[in-house]
Amino acid sequence: MAESAPLLVLSHPRLGECRLERVEGMNWLVRDGNNRLLRVPVSRRGEFAVLSGQSAPVSPTRVSGGEDYSQRPANKASSDKNRLRRMFEAIRTGLPPAEGDLRHLAVGVESFETDVGTFLDAVSPGHGAVRIIRGVYGQGKSFALRLLQSSALQNGFLVARTEIDASENQLNKPNHVYRDLMRNLRIPDAAEHGVTGLAKLVHMHLYARRHEDKSAAEARRYLELRIECSPLAWLLSDLRLLEKPALLGLLSADPNFPAHVARKTHILPGVPNDWPHFTAGTQGDFASYVLSGLGKLGRLLGFKGVIVIIDEMEKWQDLNWRAQTQAGNLVGGLIWAATGKKGDRHRGSYRRPNLSQPEALTHSLRCGGYPFTTDTPCHMGLVIAMTPRGEEGPEEMWREYGPLEIFDVHSFTTDHVRAYLTRVAPDYCAAYDLSEPDITKLDRKAVSSWATRGDGSARSAVQSVVAALDEWRASIDVDP
Repeated sequence: MAESAPLLVLSHPRLGECRLERVEGMNWLVRDGNNRLLRVPVSRRGEFAVLSGQSAPVSPTRVSGGEDYSQRPANKASSDKNRLRRMFEAIRTGLPPAEGDLRHLAVGVESFETDVGTFLDAVSPGHGAVRIIRGVYGQGKSFALRLLQSSALQNGFLVARTEIDASENQLNKPNHVYRDLMRNLRIPDAAEHGVTGLAKLVHMHLYARRHEDKSAAEARRYLELRIECSPLAWLLSDLRLLEKPALLGLLSADPNFPAHVARKTHILPGVPNDWPHFTAGTQGDFASYVLSGLGKLGRLLGFKGVIVIIDEMEKWQDLNWRAQTQAGNLVGGLIWAATGKKGDRHRGSYRRPNLSQPEALTHSLRCGGYPFTTDTPCHMGLVIAMTPRGEEGPEEMWREYGPLEIFDVHSFTTDHVRAYLTRVAPDYCAAYDLSEPDITKLDRKAVSSWATRGDGSARSAVQSVVAALDEWRASIDVDP
């Protein structure tokens, strides 16, 4: 029997091209390139992008004059139609649209767009900033984060993003959180992302200076002076970094490359203080230190800094006291790294505790403890996204690490449903070669469908709009 076509063909930054096989309840069953069937919860759908998919189950539609759309020659118009169809397939399935469609589809987030501009403006001069973005499930928080990420990349920032969960990326395991951030590192206008893309840019920068820096030791001193992060300076000073998977493995915290083995492959053989065995749950100091160095490295490479996005942070509430203490060393270190003022960033160590760093931060026992941040502001913006927990939330406790601002994603209203319908209807008609519908009739249908779904979420609102358009398309009688 021939294999049935997948519902959607997806791409994932780590898994590569995947196929959505079926939907079970709120979960997806996705088959990756190694033929493994993976269960994907709702919280991780945003990691996937749509490459292609089946059409909605509606009657066939032909263009005017009886021409079969599928037989039309490939050109820019058909390419645009394919892009629009993929966009609507994503919306039907609950996926966020592709990056290029985000701003066009943004409805009801005007105040957030303004806040994004303010936030990025605060980070780019080097002062740094922290935002807590709160929104209940389905209210558009994931869309808002993707909008922020897209804006940050367009404005010249490196972007590293992760989602906290109860299994792999636990908050009290800084090495896991750091690994996922580096795995999902995005570089503006780059063909390759992640640690490999970053290493290539550093190599180009150092190679261009070879007439000045004639040794790895000199390259290391050059980097230490400018990025103020000695582990990163040591690791990146090897001009053959791209040929040494073990060193790239260190940079990405890949457990397949033990630190003591990888250090020996560097042209300047390292010691534990250069890059430790990064597995301890208390090593929030090291993770925060390297990420703050990443912000200054971005500036050295011509970018404006780094935006670190941590989603699903309500998982903090599920940790016991000891685990929250470990998690606080990473979260708190990043808040301090982002907001600490010049001249007030004196860092302690395990042997020389708190100088000007927040008292709640605790150094790990590795190599005497690492500083949580660079000596001078590191051009870092930190975004923490979470479902609000009312008075029990940790937002106020995090203020002891540094100043932060809270942005609440506003609830979707019927006016937003109507505005969304008005915005997407022309694209829908362009995708399926239709004349524009009577918006007033579809308006009532979309609002009624949204009310029937009952959860009042932004996600169900946009799906109700597309469902109303699908129903209208199916009802059209077109002669072949």
